[in-house]
Amino acid sequence: MKLQTTKTLAIVSMAISGLLMLVSILFIIFAVSQALTIGTLTPEELEANPFPYIRFLLLGVLVYTILITLLATSYQVIYTFVVVEAAQFEKKTTMILLIIGYFVWVVALVGLIMTLTQKEKNESK
Repeated sequence: MKLQTTKTLAIVSMAISGLLMLVSILFIIFAVSQALTIGTLTPEELEANPFPYIRFLLLGVLVYTILITLLATSYQVIYTFVVVEAAQFEKKTTMILLIIGYFVWVVALVGLIMTLTQKEKNESK
């Protein structure tokens, strides 16, 4: 794979990672607002017609689950491409950080940034 392609994949991987965090934060805000809405209802209102409140919450959970699944899958595929390309670097520190990054997100971010700097060093040679 070209050096520029690996660099682009590292940037896309960081962007998808940020998007995953943004979607998670938005879902937490949505879930808390729905919990507060359901919490303010009286038992009589919930017994009379609980489905609109529960249906909206379940729809939000379903959309969130599908969105996170698609984003996480694309992130892992792109991240794996970057790890495979990092195995070809002279220094193996970046590859080790990227492998550990599968388990710890912050280390993945450091590994992706090191991939970008490594590529810039290789491009200048």
